[in-house]
Amino acid sequence: MKDKLRPRKIKVETILDDGSKITITINGSLDKEKLNRFLELIDMAGSGFKLSPKVSNANTLFDRIRSLIEENFSERFFTLNELYSLYNEYFPDKIKKSTLSTYLSRLIEEGILLREGYRGKYRYRYLGGIVKLAYPIQKYDID
Repeated sequence: MKDKLRPRKIKVETILDDGSKITITINGSLDKEKLNRFLELIDMAGSGFKLSPKVSNANTLFDRIRSLIEENFSERFFTLNELYSLYNEYFPDKIKKSTLSTYLSRLIEEGILLREGYRGKYRYRYLGGIVKLAYPIQKYDID
């Protein structure tokens, strides 16, 4: 009975790769709601912004990339480097630029993105529901 009245103290320490040490101490009772609020604060403090539910619930890599573009670049052109930086801020798993480029090409083929410029200097624009292709893009081999 006395344990229920006594406040709990939980201390978590970790040392990061760069040698910096993070210590978190929680005094008092801890439940799922408090823990979720705490994790949200860490997310906002660490990245400067909060993941939208749409982006954080994306399951596949394709969905993650598309959601990031919809949420962050729907009003302007963006580059591969900008998307690469944003992806690395949002998600802990690292991705190669070549992989991102492949997914951007797929989004272009589906009519979701527009690409302009020349190789190495491409700019992309999210079209979303604005433009739907009347006919799907087909590739032809020309001999």
